[in-house]
Amino acid sequence: MIGLPSLRSLDGAQGACIWLEAEATDMRCGFDRLAERVRATIGEDRLSGHYFCFVRAAVTG
Repeated sequence: MIGLPSLRSLDGAQGACIWLEAEATDMRCGFDRLAERVRATIGEDRLSGHYFCFVRAAVTG
């Protein structure tokens, strides 16, 4: 995942970060699996107050 600065951090205050998944993600896996991916990849809790953005994988066939 790629960490992007939050609007608050740009203002100098502490706040939530925005994390962008760089690889396509199968969104059919559900919230629990996405939360596990966040925890395994960057070590953050899904309830940490940060924002996590995923790119949907194209499904063919």
